[in-house]
This record gives sequence, C-alpha cells and structure tokens, in this order.
Amino acid sequence: MNSTNRSGVLLRSLLYSPALTTNILRFLWVLLICWGELGVYFWSLSTCKWPVPKASEKAAGKALHVLLVSDTQISVPSLSSKSTPSFLHPRAFLTDKFLKKSWYVTRRLDPQVVFFMGDMLSHGKTVENEAQFTENFQKFISTFTLKAPTAVYYLPGNNDVGMGIASAPSKGIRRYYQNHFGPLNNIINLNNHTFFALDAPDLVDEDYQRNARGAAFDRWEPIPGGTVEAVRNVAAENHHPLILLSHIPLYRPDGAYCGPLRESGAINRGVGHGYQNTLGKQTTAFLMEALEPSIVFTGDNRDYCEYFHNGTSFNAEDSIPEITVKSFSPAPQIRRPGFQLLSIVDPTNLEPSQRPQSLTHRPCLLPDQRIVLIGYVGWAIATLCILLTLNVQRIRQFRLSKPINPSLTPSPTRSHQTSPLLQVSNHSLSPIWSPHTLFPPVTPQSSRSQIPSIFRTPMAPATPTFRASSRPMTPQGFNESPMLSPQLMPPMHDDEDAMFPDQYTIHRDVRRVNDEEWTPVGREDYFDSDPMDDASEAEYLEDSMVKNVCVRWATKTNRLTSPTSIVCMLEGTRGCTRGFEGCKPEDLIKKT
Repeated sequence: MNSTNRSGVLLRSLLYSPALTTNILRFLWVLLICWGELGVYFWSLSTCKWPVPKASEKAAGKALHVLLVSDTQISVPSLSSKSTPSFLHPRAFLTDKFLKKSWYVTRRLDPQVVFFMGDMLSHGKTVENEAQFTENFQKFISTFTLKAPTAVYYLPGNNDVGMGIASAPSKGIRRYYQNHFGPLNNIINLNNHTFFALDAPDLVDEDYQRNARGAAFDRWEPIPGGTVEAVRNVAAENHHPLILLSHIPLYRPDGAYCGPLRESGAINRGVGHGYQNTLGKQTTAFLMEALEPSIVFTGDNRDYCEYFHNGTSFNAEDSIPEITVKSFSPAPQIRRPGFQLLSIVDPTNLEPSQRPQSLTHRPCLLPDQRIVLIGYVGWAIATLCILLTLNVQRIRQFRLSKPINPSLTPSPTRSHQTSPLLQVSNHSLSPIWSPHTLFPPVTPQSSRSQIPSIFRTPMAPATPTFRASSRPMTPQGFNESPMLSPQLMPPMHDDEDAMFPDQYTIHRDVRRVNDEEWTPVGREDYFDSDPMDDASEAEYLEDSMVKNVCVRWATKTNRLTSPTSIVCMLEGTRGCTRGFEGCKPEDLIKKT
C-alpha cells in the first residue's frame, strides 16, 4: 500500500471516529457561542467610527463626541410575578442579554456625552408607586453603566411618563421621573451648541387642550411649567445653533420617503391610547418657527428615517433635516437595532460660511439577534443529525457484521487443498497425537472455534506458532486450531511428568516392547507381537536419535522453512539432512 492510499485510509478512519467527531462538534460549538455571544457585536461595530465634521481638519481634532440612544425599553417583571426568575421569560431574558452585550461594545466608543431619547423604560407608565418606578430605574442604571467623565441626559418618552389627559396617576409618574432622571424639559450647552431636550408627551397633551379650545399657538396661554412655555423661553433667548431633541417625530406627509437606510415602510400619522406616531402639523410648524433648529433628532418609531422639513432655518439651506434614531432594543419591525453618533465642533472658531458644517452624524447598526438565534437552532439541528447518522451507521454495521472467516487464518486444516504439507503427508492423519503427527488431535468444535485464535489467546502472535498451549489430551476431533498445537519436540533436559511422557511413538503398525506409552491395562494384544531383536532395536534407537536432533536443531536455527524438510524428519528417515544445507547427522549432534 503506497503512502497516498495509507493516508486516505487513515483519514477515513479518523473521520469515522466517534471521539474525533464529538470533539470537532464541541470545538465548533465553542466557536459558535463565542462568535454569537460577543464576536458578532464587535464585528458589527468594527466599521462604526466617529464622523469628522467637514468644517476643517484643525477643528475636527477638537470635536465633541455625542452618542444618541433611543428606545432602550428596559422591562421589569410586575410585582405579582417578582418571585418568578427572569430567565423563565424567554423574550425578556434574551432582550436583557442583548442590551447588555450591545451596550458593552457601544460604550467602548468612548462617547463624551450620551443622550437617552425617551422610552428608557418599557412599562414606566404603569407603575403604581414610586418603589416600582425605582425598581425600573435601578435596572436601567445597572444595564447602561457609564464611565465617570461621561455626561448623560434623558428625554421623557410616552412609555416613561404616559401620555393623555393629565390625571393624578400621570402627575405622580412625572414626579417619579423627575426624581430619578431629571427635568422634563432641559437645555444643555455643549461646545457652543444648544441642545433642547423636549418633553414631547406633555406637548401632545397640551396640544389636545389647545385644540379643544380652538385657539392658535400665538393666542394660546401656555400652561405654567408646561412644554409650550419652555419652547417660548428657549426661542426668546435666541440660541444658535440649536439642536432639537424630541422623542416623538415631527409631522410629515404620509408615506414620505425616509431614505435608503430605512428597513421598510414610512412614518405615517397615527394615534391611540398612550401613543401618537407624530406631532401635529400645527405643533410642528410652531416648533420650527420658534426654535429654528439646525437639525432635529427624534425617536419612538424604532426604525431609521431621514426627512427634510421645509421652512425657516439658521442654515443657509432652506430645509431642516430630521433624523429618527433607530431603536437600541430589538423590535419586530426591524432586523438590526442601532444608535446615532454625532460630532460637533465649536462654530466660533470657524468662518461664517463654515458654521453650518460644525456638526456631522452617522448611524451605527447592531447585529441581528434573530440571525444569531437561527444560527444556534440550525447548528443544534445539524449536530443532532450528525450524531444520529453516526449512531445509525454504527448500529447498522454492528447488526450486519459477520464473524471473521476462519479460513483466512493460517490453519492447515482449513487450507488443505493448497497446503504442500497435506499434499505430501495427507495419509498421515492419525487419531493419536504425537510430536511427529502433522495435525492436532480430533476434538469437538465449539462455537468459539469460529473466532480466530488471535482474538481468543491473549498475547498471541499474528503468525502460526509451534508452541503447545496445553498438555496433550485424548484426541476427539480434527478441527482444533493449529495456533494451539503443541511443540514439535520438548527440550531434552526438561523434567518429565510420569503422566505425560515427553515423546510418543509415531503411528505405525508394529509396537515395540521398549516404547514409552500409557499404562497398557486392558490391552489384549500387549504380549501378542514378537519383541524386536537387538539389531532392529539398535537401528530404531539410532534413527530416533538422529531424527530428534535434526528437529531440535532446525527449530533453534529457524530452518523449518521447507515443507519437504519437515516431512523428511517426521517420516523418520536417515536422510533427514535434506533441506538443511548439507548438514550431516554427526554435525547436527555436535551443533546441538
């Protein structure tokens, strides 16, 4: 067998090895879990870099990095089911794990400022007391941990404080929000840019009251401490450039194009209990005319959208871009969650023509959690199929396997048609065993005789042997394996056993008086034959001595290679030197 075939056989044996297959599957499972649990998150953000403003390279080095995150939707089990572990809720459990891993890789971008743009809590509006709200808040803080230098600001969302006609419970929830997250309407100055965090749910509530009275915004008396009053205060201070942050998107026509990065559909008008898809048309016009923002960032819709509003603006362009930030938490309507990166430079260091280019932004996408889960399920099914196939093949081979053919073993009794020993001495078959008989005695064949002796005899060699494995016994059959045949001639000086003489006579018709044999009890013809005379007996002893010396010398010197030599010795002729390279009997005696 050449090296190529040997390598192929070895490769096939390794591939069909159950232990090797199991270890390969384990290794692939480790790789899949490491990739699905953390590697895919780093890979998805490997191309997510902070954008560089187009103003100037000198100013770009001083850019402030702002991270915009929307709709984290932290969920806490209700108090009635607090005793139930969270891992028993598969969807909530998977969402929590996704948020933690996503935030772990996101904060490695080292933002200087973070804005959470509403709906931080999934069920903040349904809490019954401040203790429940605190529980939701603590889970949010433990999930979205931040480094000490990082500044963080929050916007209220409809799921955080509720939305609708003001009532005692909703007023209490707003108070809980202020105690934990901060002010509802907030003004933040960063790098000479004004960020106005708008309380969009309160603006919707006040807008309903205004519409109910049929008053326009310029004639509306704002509610003290309300959002309309906050908008007018910011407009009076003339903050420019201004960046408007609102949880609810601004009005736009139904079916308006959202750009190529949106996964599907558009943002259409819609309203229901506790939500509203967009602000009203008049409310949007009021904000644009009063604030004149450079750009607007919104959330709530879960999917990305880029839309341009026509109207007055601080920019040279006659349009105001609105970016709806993708949801950070998984949602049914999107495949890949995400967030927004914003870089701003100080416009006072720029030329007037470059000031509109003092900020730039870009979206970043998180991995598709469903693909990861499908990968787990698919590989689990593939693993089961592989293991099932291997076990079915193993069982089938075990059932269909046949015993090894004994004729393949080097037994003269199984290959007598081609054995030169049998062709020469086939007449020598004798029911009496002796060291000079070619074949072992006849013994009953057991069921184990079909198994090769190499499997039945511990430490047995793979080639035929002439060493006896047991004492001679009464012959009973002809099917015994030659692997268990006795030695041709025992050592001359070994101790003899009175019950087992070291040599039997060959099978012959004449019995001699001095033959060593079993006790002749019951033998009627014991004294019938005439004893040999002295000359015949001396000739016989000389023949036996020469024959025994030949056999012993040939055995020790590994000369038993010629069947003719073996037959010659076993026949007891004096010409037993044939096949021994001309060695004479007297020389054999000296060498022995």
